[in-house]
Amino acid sequence: MKKTFFYLLFFLILTSNVFGLALSPPKINLGTIKSGESVEGQFLIINNLDKNVKLSVFADAYKNNFKISDASFSLKAKQKKAAKFILKAPEASGKYSLKIIVEEKGSSALINSYGVQIIFEVNETRPPIEDYASLNEKKDFNNAPFGLVQYSFFVLLLAVATLTIVVTTKKKRNV
Repeated sequence: MKKTFFYLLFFLILTSNVFGLALSPPKINLGTIKSGESVEGQFLIINNLDKNVKLSVFADAYKNNFKISDASFSLKAKQKKAAKFILKAPEASGKYSLKIIVEEKGSSALINSYGVQIIFEVNETRPPIEDYASLNEKKDFNNAPFGLVQYSFFVLLLAVATLTIVVTTKKKRNV
């Protein structure tokens, strides 16, 4: 009987903070983002406890692309706070997922952490097909290594050399 009471008391102590903090919404879908583009979002942190808590907020992945408005703060008993974040989409296209972790740091050795899942898709930024067509129309031969001007000069020089050879050949035949 004493063992059962001890285990029940131990279980109640461990789970007393399980519903102490709440995050809303638990999942955020940012949709499709262009590569390199930044998007803003927010979620709500609710302290259901009868005590003040110290919290830290961070991302579990893509830390260089993620910024939170307040990375560390205190939340009073029964208080709510909107946490705003900015996420810069990675360069590579694909489907991505990360978790924003909210950790409660208390005086006990145990750390309670909660998370909000962020999902998004990245499309690479490419110029439209019209832009590729316009590149073909804007050829500049003056700055080319062997441009139109140099080519015209070469053809003229070749023509003069050929004409000189023909004229000298005719003079030799007539003499």
